[in-house]
Amino acid sequence: MIESKMSFLITKTEKKLLGGLLLLDPEFEVIIAIAKEEDGQFRLEISAEDLDDGLNSLAACANHADSKKEQKKVDALWDKLRGCLTLSQNMKR
Repeated sequence: MIESKMSFLITKTEKKLLGGLLLLDPEFEVIIAIAKEEDGQFRLEISAEDLDDGLNSLAACANHADSKKEQKKVDALWDKLRGCLTLSQNMKR
């Protein structure tokens, strides 16, 4: 069975932040790398399972951030992506 994917936009700044993190899951890195530009933002197409895995590695990145400023940026992005996952899960109900 093929798992359906959700689709949402991230900003250029968010994509750059994700691309610069060292502890990301390799599959999540690929999904970010192939995101297509759309009106100055980037469209992620990702399964709920891959996004959940990505959120776990993103949390690890926040915990190992070099500064409080970077940690806040990663935490804010984690919150946004978690919100996308929650919304997708709620829509399936």
